[in-house]
Amino acid sequence: MPHNDPQLWPILIAAGVATITAFLRNLYYGGRSFWSYVVESLLIGILTVGTGFGLKAMGANGDWVYFVGSVLGLVGVDIIRNLGETVIKRKAEKL
Repeated sequence: MPHNDPQLWPILIAAGVATITAFLRNLYYGGRSFWSYVVESLLIGILTVGTGFGLKAMGANGDWVYFVGSVLGLVGVDIIRNLGETVIKRKAEKL
């Protein structure tokens, strides 16, 4: 059962920490609607969970998930979104 898996808890905790960190960071810099903060923070949490499962699949220690989650929350959604937009624009220009 997933709720009994001791390796799942670090991933969920890291996702929660990353979500809260991204939310607070977005509130600090301001300028958008409340719901955009919520959605972007949840996206970072989901990204952290995906990264955590990826690290787990590669055999990394579960404690690395905390580090990755903290980095994602600190870097924030804006930088990750801007990086994604840049990559997509470059790919589109090549077409």
